[in-house]
Amino acid sequence: MRDLADATADRPACVARELTKMHEEMVRGTCTELAEVEREWVGEIAIVLGSHAPEDRAALVDDAVLVARIDEALERGEHVKAAAERLAAWCGRGKRDVYEMAVAMKE
Repeated sequence: MRDLADATADRPACVARELTKMHEEMVRGTCTELAEVEREWVGEIAIVLGSHAPEDRAALVDDAVLVARIDEALERGEHVKAAAERLAAWCGRGKRDVYEMAVAMKE
């Protein structure tokens, strides 16, 4: 939920737990509100995201923030390609651009 909140803070969402069972539970809110819920989600979980109006994240995420995220991913041992794809989706930039940045940083 924290990753979703980073990517789309105000996007409506629902965390559904144990659907079709006796103890079915649904918690609704924005991605940020749900990320702040202090609990362990146990059982079968489904996350349903509401409609999303994409914003120009590429203009909002500057190079320093992106470089820091790439560095964190590489330190965790994440593969360059996987990190580039994930971070490109997060920041709204092209996969190739983020991949080239990550390769340059790895070298």
